[in-house]
Amino acid sequence: MILFVILAYSTKLIHGNQNISYNNLANLVSQLNLINKEKPEIKVLNSLVNEIINKYLNNCHINIIYDDLFDTDLYYKDVLQIMLKSFDSISYKVFHIYEYSSKNTIVSEPSCVNYIIFCQDPEITATKFGHTVDSRVFIVTIGSKWQIQEFFKSQASQNIMNLLIASAGSALQEKNKNEVADIKLYTHEMYIDGLGSSVQIILTTWKLNKFTRPEVNLYPVKLVNGFRGHRFILSAIEKPPLVFRSIDKILTQEQSTLWDGIEIRLLQLIAGILNFTLEIHDATLSKSRDEADDRIIRDLVTSKAELGISGLYMTNARYSMVDFSPVIMQDCGTFMSLGSFALSKNKKQLNITF
Repeated sequence: MILFVILAYSTKLIHGNQNISYNNLANLVSQLNLINKEKPEIKVLNSLVNEIINKYLNNCHINIIYDDLFDTDLYYKDVLQIMLKSFDSISYKVFHIYEYSSKNTIVSEPSCVNYIIFCQDPEITATKFGHTVDSRVFIVTIGSKWQIQEFFKSQASQNIMNLLIASAGSALQEKNKNEVADIKLYTHEMYIDGLGSSVQIILTTWKLNKFTRPEVNLYPVKLVNGFRGHRFILSAIEKPPLVFRSIDKILTQEQSTLWDGIEIRLLQLIAGILNFTLEIHDATLSKSRDEADDRIIRDLVTSKAELGISGLYMTNARYSMVDFSPVIMQDCGTFMSLGSFALSKNKKQLNITF
């Protein structure tokens, strides 16, 4: 009876207005939630996502991010909407993938944030995150096994420490809707060798609305063995007492430059604990004669170095380009001017990081 009423109503619309297309009719049916909400594969995925949220993610605010597929495709758009309607007990905000950047939104976000990403290819998240260490990221993708495997091998996945991926493609695309395919859940093992390689590992499978290995922690501790001797390139500029060079005449000419300073020694202590080595280079010179600190920022942006130290001041412009360590020192300065309001006469606090 309900289907008959819809068809009768839609027929009247089509005869009354020739501009209404079949797509508009499909959108009308979708908005009424009379088709997709009862599909078993959506129920299975919805139960998995809510299980992950309740067990691992609901202790923080959640940013939910989706790509074009879940925005334009009628079926996947419905999948996302049904998911969102079930999130009635958590704090969350929804973003389109091209509208979101962790660098631009982190100032206005709560201090504790987790992420759920609905996407076709997990590689699309590569430019959206800095080095996410504390946050937990849960990616629901319909990408192929090959796409997931390649993503785990990429540098982008290494930037996300607590990463969990659900391979939902088979479940949502299965032709036989009477039996919903199992959903496999993966994470990665980071820095398995000195080259910095990462590999994917399967944690468990969501089958018949439960985990096949319920005892497994889906967000295990990473880097238990540190970085396994991986070498990081460090861009540095002298700024005593934080960073400076000393000349040792006893050593050979190739080894005659020794780096020292508060930040150098602090990094050496961290390197000993986390099992990595440092190769220190002078920051690259530029024709534009930028400030010394900006030379280090450029080395990081252009991937000429992975770390940079020189008592860098954290500014809004720099923060939007690179990731900073926690603040290790604070400095205050007083700006004075003669009859001018161009500069503030108040003290300004500047944060110094690596």
